[in-house]
Amino acid sequence: MKIIHLTDTHILGDDSTLFGINPSDMLINAIKSINKNHSDAEFIAITGDLVHGGTLEAYKKLKDLIKNINIPINMILGNHDRKDIFNEVFDLCKNDDFVQYEKIIDDKVFLFLDTVVLEK
Repeated sequence: MKIIHLTDTHILGDDSTLFGINPSDMLINAIKSINKNHSDAEFIAITGDLVHGGTLEAYKKLKDLIKNINIPINMILGNHDRKDIFNEVFDLCKNDDFVQYEKIIDDKVFLFLDTVVLEK
């Protein structure tokens, strides 16, 4: 079974750079490689930090970038993510405001656990 794992994409809402690197360009290159060389994977797991700064614009940009992935996508948040804003774009919150779920393939269980604590 082949699984692709991307982590810490840190997408920004604009075309600026982070430490001299454009995270969107890096993700675009990764997606091209995945689609070309790994389209036989069961799924791709994209784990946080999905965006850098948790802005609505960044999540919209991420959604636009990943629409070109040709295999099923599973995402989970990181400490720079904002689940309230994430859910405005992706609507994956299912368990008491946590973005967590399971994926079962044959006899294998994959758990995607959210450990982000909402500030009150």
